[in-house]
Amino acid sequence: SGLDTLGQFDSGVAAPWEGPNRVVGINFATRFEGHVTGGSLIEANGSFYGYKVHEVEEGELVRVVRAAKARRPVTESWLAGWKELEAARMGGGGEGTPESVRRILDREHADSLPAFGQLLVDPAGTVWLTAWTHPSDPDGSRPAAEVFDSQGAWLGSVELPANLWILDVGIDYLLGVRRGEFDEPYVELHSIDRRE
Repeated sequence: SGLDTLGQFDSGVAAPWEGPNRVVGINFATRFEGHVTGGSLIEANGSFYGYKVHEVEEGELVRVVRAAKARRPVTESWLAGWKELEAARMGGGGEGTPESVRRILDREHADSLPAFGQLLVDPAGTVWLTAWTHPSDPDGSRPAAEVFDSQGAWLGSVELPANLWILDVGIDYLLGVRRGEFDEPYVELHSIDRRE
């Protein structure tokens, strides 16, 4: 059975836009994350802090895991700080900001940030929901992950290395990529100590 037979899943928010593909993602939009593991599809899109588990053969919804955690609102002051930092990061700022940068910064945005950044699943079926962070986030969010066991019970919070895009979580390691000053990638491997 292919994934296309399980159902339709929300993948985020987009809007019509002038450009080659005529649509563009909205700033801070949620996006679909899915993992197939042990006969289950674990899926989420960041619209709430949690995930859904479907049985792969029939696509039946088995479990909904939802944490009592609110999404961060995109306030005008937060947005102004984000635009300033992001414009500087993209080589603009003030009156000298290129039109292409202004178009990206001024496009439509969601009213709240995604509930989480990534959904990761380790070989034991443990689900990791990483906090939504952005290098130019004026609130300076500390990266962390909320970790749930294979049945959806919350195990705890784990502090993550800053500015690391997580690629894989194993039983005893965390693998990710960090970008350097010139956007060059550096692969990093961090050990995980799972104490009982």
